[in-house]
Parts: sequence; structure tokens; C-alpha cells
Amino acid sequence: MSDTCVYCSLVVRPRQEAILCDGCDRWQHRTCNTDISRHRYRRMVKELTAVTFRCHACSAPVNGTPIPLPPLESTRLDTSEPASPILTSIADQTTFNLSDRPSFVMPEIIQENSLTDDSIDAELSTLEAIVTYNVVDNGTQRGKRKLVSSDGHTFTLKRQNKNSTDLCCSIRNKTTTCPVVIRQQGDSYTATTDNTHTHASKPGIMTAVKIQTKTAYNERDSVYKFLRKVFALPLLPAEHILPTFTKLEEKATNDRIKDVMTYIKETWITSTVWTIPSWSVFGQHIRTNNDVEGWHNRLNQKAKKGNLQFYLLLTLLYQEARQLPVK
Repeated sequence: MSDTCVYCSLVVRPRQEAILCDGCDRWQHRTCNTDISRHRYRRMVKELTAVTFRCHACSAPVNGTPIPLPPLESTRLDTSEPASPILTSIADQTTFNLSDRPSFVMPEIIQENSLTDDSIDAELSTLEAIVTYNVVDNGTQRGKRKLVSSDGHTFTLKRQNKNSTDLCCSIRNKTTTCPVVIRQQGDSYTATTDNTHTHASKPGIMTAVKIQTKTAYNERDSVYKFLRKVFALPLLPAEHILPTFTKLEEKATNDRIKDVMTYIKETWITSTVWTIPSWSVFGQHIRTNNDVEGWHNRLNQKAKKGNLQFYLLLTLLYQEARQLPVK
């Protein structure tokens, strides 16, 4: 069997449309004078219709007599379909007389229209573009609050102003630094820069942050309670502080908590500089150093600059000492 077209003598490739002749068992391109449309060819191939086909060479007459078709099984396309009676009657006529044509009504042309989707309302797209913000307390690893937007971004505290708070995008590492900054004024959130993030959003980040915050708090809850007891030691009477500290020290099992307890013991419990009665505030009205901090802040305001030279600091302290009554 030859792989060349019997009509154009070109190679019939596997992906080309061709028909096998039942007479000579050779191929002929569909486009090489077969009078078979592509639609009909593909329909026959799809339906696997048994057809009989005779190529261009086999259909040529020999000594005036056409070559009869062999009784072989059909291959692809059947061209021996019976002719229509109307076409037969027309072919028998010697002339075409249009006056004898029977009258008939032309069928109405039906134009098919594909189903179209309804247009999206402009108000709907505007509502979907609105971004809302929610504050999650203890949302960061350091226990600070985190701002989460509905479009999948998170923000942490950058700057605390008098009337507003600036929060920057939490994506900040060696390779990516997102420049988006959100300014909070009361319950209002506005972007101070171009609100275009340099990274992809994370859908469902609100649920993830809440789960992470709850899990982290539960894991460190015992640590928080233990440290609260340690920080409350100055509120006890001086004679009760040492035995209470000893009991707490026995419950410290974490290495980091042991380091904290060692620091407190060396600095405050066994220190000869700061004895226990000197920092016990039991029964005292003033239990903090807020007064000292306030005086220090006022002294810095009078100095009007930091890193004072010794003689300037000495002059400033002398002026403060003159305000005290002399006994």
C-alpha cells in the first residue's frame, strides 16, 4: 500500500484528511478533487460510518467502460446513496421551464441567539471592593495588636501619633518590604500611601490570626500567671517575700523562667544594695516611682537637650536643690 496521494502524488501524512480507495487500496487527499466537505468527512469519521470510495484513477473509464467496484468491505465514505426523486425528475428534463415549477412557501428563517449573561450591576461591584478592617488583640508574636483587612492583609503598629495611629503592612523581610501604610483615626481607616501591595493576599487570614492568637495565649497562659505572682512580691509584707519567692522558685521548670528567677534572686532577694524591706511597698500609699519619673521628665524639659556636660548638669541640679527647704 502506497502512502502517496493517487491524485497529487504527495505524501499523505497521519494528521491529514484522506480516504482509502476500495479499488486500488491507495490514499487520496480529501481536498484533491473528492467533492467531500470537511464537515461531512468529520461527521463520517466521528460516527464511524461504513462507506465505499473509489479514487480518481479507479473512477476513470477503461475503453469506455467504468471499472466495477470489487465486493470488498467499505472503508470510510459511502457515495452510492440513492438519488432524490426530485433530482431524478429534474435530470430527465431536457429544458428548465420555470413556469411549471410548483409553488411553495419559503420557510421562515430562524436566527439562533445564544443565551447572554445578565450584566453585573455597577453598585454590586462597588460594594464588593469596599475593604473592612478588624483589630485582633495579641495578634503578633510579641502580644501586640494586629490589624487585619478583609482582602487578606495584616498590619502592625508603626507610629503612635496624638490623634491617629499609623500601621504598616506586616510583610517586611530581607526580600520583600511592602510600603502600604494604614492610618487609623477613631473607627476610620485610610491608606496614606498607594494601596497596592507588593505581595499576594492571604484569603482567610482573619480566621488564621484568631486561631494563632488563641493557641499562643493558651500555650503561654501558665507562664503569664506564674510571672504575675512573681511581680506581685513587692505588695507582700517584707517577712513574707523570701518564703514566697522560695516556693515560686521550686515551681520554675522552664529554662527561661529559671533565668528570670535567678536574676531576681541575685538582684533583689540576696542583694546587699537593695534589701527586701527597701523595696517592699506593703501598707504604703505611694507604691510606684511615678513621682520620680515625673521629676526626671521635668528636668529634661528644663535642660532642653540631652547629653549635658558635667558643669551644665551640676548647675541644673543646683537650681533644683535651691527649691527645697533648708532645715
